[in-house]
Amino acid sequence: MDEVEQSRDEAVGMPSTTVSGPPENLTAETITDAFVRTARDHAHREAITDGVRTLTYGELDAGTDRIARALANRGLRPGQHVGVHLDRSLATYQLFLGILKAGLVVVPFNPVHPHDYKARMHEAADPVLMVVGSDPEEAPWKETLSAADLLAEAAELPAGAPPVELGADAPAFVLFTSGSTGVPKGVVIAHRGIARVSRYLSEYTPGPGDRFLQLAQPSFAASTTDIWTCLLRGGRLMVAPQELPALRELAELITRDRTTVLNLPVGLFNLLVEHHPQTLAQARWVIVSGDFPSAEHMRRALGVMEGALFNAFGCTENSALTAVHRVTEADLSTGEVPVGRPMPTVELSVRDEHFEECPPGRIGEFCIAGDGLALGYLGDRELTEEKFVRHGGRRLLRTGDLAKWTEEGEIVLGGRADQMLKVRGFRVEPRHVELTAEAFPGVARAVVQAPAGEEAAERLVLWCTAVSGVGGRGGVDEHALTAHLREKLPDHMVPSTVTVLDSFPLNANGKIDRSELRERLASGQGAGRSTEQVPRDELAETVRSTLAAVMDHPQLGIDDALLDAGVTSLHLIDLGSRLDDVVGVALSPGDLLDAGTVAGIADRIRAERRGGGSR
Repeated sequence: MDEVEQSRDEAVGMPSTTVSGPPENLTAETITDAFVRTARDHAHREAITDGVRTLTYGELDAGTDRIARALANRGLRPGQHVGVHLDRSLATYQLFLGILKAGLVVVPFNPVHPHDYKARMHEAADPVLMVVGSDPEEAPWKETLSAADLLAEAAELPAGAPPVELGADAPAFVLFTSGSTGVPKGVVIAHRGIARVSRYLSEYTPGPGDRFLQLAQPSFAASTTDIWTCLLRGGRLMVAPQELPALRELAELITRDRTTVLNLPVGLFNLLVEHHPQTLAQARWVIVSGDFPSAEHMRRALGVMEGALFNAFGCTENSALTAVHRVTEADLSTGEVPVGRPMPTVELSVRDEHFEECPPGRIGEFCIAGDGLALGYLGDRELTEEKFVRHGGRRLLRTGDLAKWTEEGEIVLGGRADQMLKVRGFRVEPRHVELTAEAFPGVARAVVQAPAGEEAAERLVLWCTAVSGVGGRGGVDEHALTAHLREKLPDHMVPSTVTVLDSFPLNANGKIDRSELRERLASGQGAGRSTEQVPRDELAETVRSTLAAVMDHPQLGIDDALLDAGVTSLHLIDLGSRLDDVVGVALSPGDLLDAGTVAGIADRIRAERRGGGSR
C-alpha cells in the first residue's frame, strides 16, 4: 500500500473527534496550472487593477508568460530563489506569476522592514536575483534588477512561457516568520498548498464576478488568501494603495470599487465596524482572522450585512487559509466563536500530551494535516522535524496553539501551548525580540511579555537589565534601545514600552520570575519612560487624549515621539478616524506618523484647516 492509499484508509477510520477533508496529495495542480486554466476560461474578465490600470485574465496570462521567458533568458533555472522587494502594486503580482511560470521560487521582501532584518532574510534565502522597485544601484544586494527594467525587457519578447515541468509538491514561495534564535525563519510553501483553493473550498466559495480588495502586505501569508483565492477562481483583485489610506478613505475605496470579498485582520475589522459599518453591507463575503474576535463587533456587523461573515484560522506553515466558520447570532451568545471546520484537503485534530486524540471539550494542541502543509523550514531540518511530525503514516503540523472540539465538531482556539505570542495577528517568538535587545550595547538580559490577560496582544513590553559596570539602570538609554529595536525588527515585534531594571526578580529555582514581572506590569510599574508633560493648547490636548485612549497609554506626553511611545499602524488608523469625527480633518496613517508627536499632529491639523483640507 502506498502512502497516499494508506492516508486515505486512515482518514476513513479516524475517530469522530477528527474532522477530515480529502486525503493529502489530492491537489495535483501547480499554482500556474490553476491560473492558466482559469485565465483561459475567463480571458476577457478583469483580473487585477490598481484603480488606474486594469489587466484582463488574458492580458495577465500573456504578460506573465513573457516575464517567465525573460527570466529563463537570463539563465535562471527552475528551483532557484528570486527575491521580490516591492510593496503592493500591479507589478508585484505580475512578477509573482512570471517567476512561478519559470519554475522559480518567490521570496517576497517587505520594503518597510529594517535593513538588518532583510539582510538576514537574504542570507537565509540566498536568491539568485532580487527584483526591486527602486534604482538597483541603491539596493543593498549584488544581483538586482528593477521591476520596470524586467517588465520592459519582457514586453519585447515573443508570446509564450518557457517549457517547465513541475509537480504540485515543488516549492513556490518562501515566507519568513519570527524565529526563536533571533534569525527570521523561512517557511517553504509548496504549489499544492496554494493551488488547492482553486478547486477545493467549502462554505467560503467566491468566484467569477467577485471583487477582492488586496490589503495584506505581499510578504505575509495572509495575502495569499486575497491574491490566489481571487486569481485562481476568476475574481477581480483591487490592489490597495501602497500607503494604507485614512480609514474614511479606505471605506470610500471599498464602497466605490463595489468590493464583495474582504479579508480583514480583527483590528481593522473592528475599526470599520465602529466608524463605517455600512461599508460591510455590500460585501458577499467577509473573513476575519488573526486574533480572537469580539462578539460585540461581529454582532454589529451582522446587523448591517446581507452576506456571510466568517471567523477563520490560517498559519504560514499551512499556506494560510485552514478553517472557516460562518458566524451566526447564536455563536455570539456563547462567548466562544469557533474557527470552524477544515477547508477541503485539510485535516484538523486536537491532541493531548501523549499525542492522542482529545474528546470534545478537552483542551489540547491543535494539529493540521493535508495539502496545505508547508515543505518545512528553509535550511533547518531539526526544526522541520520538530514541528512537522510523522504520525500514523502522515505528516502533522504541531501549531503550538491550544484548541478544543465542540460537540458540533468545530474547533475553538485557546492560547498558545509554547512561548510564542500573537501580536496584532502576527506570531512572535519572544526570544527573537529578546536576543535583538541583548545585542544592544549595555543590555545584559531582556524579557519580553504581552500584558496579562491579552491572549491576542496589541502590544509587547520589554524588561531588561544593564551589563555590570555600565552604570546600572542608567547605563542603558531606553530611547536608544527602542530606536535600536525599531531598526532591527518589523513594527509588530517592537515593544511599546521598555523598562530597565537593576535586577530581575527570581523564583525559588533561581530563574527569572516572569509572574512577578506580570504583576508589576498590571500595577503600572512597567510603564517605561516617564512622560509627564503639560499640554500647550486645547487642540493638542484633544489629540493627546484621543491617542492616549487609542493606545491605552494615559501617560502619553505631548512631545513624545510616536514611535518611541509604541504607536502601531492600527493605532494610527484608529486615531485618524477619531480625529476625523472630532476635529473634521482626515489624516492618513502616513501623515500622522510624519508629524512625529502629538504637538506635530496638532500643527498638521491647523495647516490642513488653513489650506482648506477639512471635510
